[in-house]
Amino acid sequence: MLRGATAVGALAACGEHPLAAERRAEALCIDSHVHVWAQDRRFPFAEGAQVPPGDSSVERLIQLMRAHGVDRTVLIQVIHYKWDNRYLLDVVRRYPKLFRGVCR
Repeated sequence: MLRGATAVGALAACGEHPLAAERRAEALCIDSHVHVWAQDRRFPFAEGAQVPPGDSSVERLIQLMRAHGVDRTVLIQVIHYKWDNRYLLDVVRRYPKLFRGVCR
């Protein structure tokens, strides 16, 4: 939850504002809608899924979060898995301090 949710406070929490260090003690930067998926046999894509090329793994997301000062992320189940939430659940279980999930 973002405390002190003013525009300046939100930017400061993400490290984009000169007051970032001052605001950091009381506010978190939370990305509220991100999709992740992996090329992993344990988590097959749904039949007919049109998965874009590129790296959208949770490991890549963690790198991006650190680079941009994001403290927590809400993961939204990606359509590539349809109703199979196993990858999302696996990620949330492995990184409980970083992620929460919204399943289909």
